[in-house]
Amino acid sequence: MCSAKSGFMRRHPSCGQNHYDILKDDEIDLCKLATDTGFWCSPPKDELPKLTEPTKPLPSDVNAGATAISQLDPGQQAMYSNFLHNWRFERTEYTNTKRREGGLLMEISRTIATCHLYLINGKDEINDQLIALKQQLAPTAAARRRELIGKYRALQEKP
Repeated sequence: MCSAKSGFMRRHPSCGQNHYDILKDDEIDLCKLATDTGFWCSPPKDELPKLTEPTKPLPSDVNAGATAISQLDPGQQAMYSNFLHNWRFERTEYTNTKRREGGLLMEISRTIATCHLYLINGKDEINDQLIALKQQLAPTAAARRRELIGKYRALQEKP
């Protein structure tokens, strides 16, 4: 269990990568939060699963010509009832996942310094916020080198 303590680096059990815990005094299981929403080990953005709201089944899903439940025979009504049960379960899972995502978005904005809030302004997805924070606060050596070269060349130019 990775609980958030200041500055600890731990190996996450499901992905095997080392991660820094970002909170200071809170006892929140960040690994569980991030793993539940699927954002701990970030794959490319086009490979991220899209959360879509499940659609309510219609009687026509069971019988092509049916427009009302009364037009279904008892066997088809039982099948439609099972479809409705599955839809309710999927809708509950959808709302719970959206709630967890919202909690994680709030946790990100609550735990970063206020001077860095502009980095996540206008970004509504968790992955976008984390990538923006990582690019600005933990740039790679190559990105840092390119940035410094650009600044140096800008200084060399005469005004």
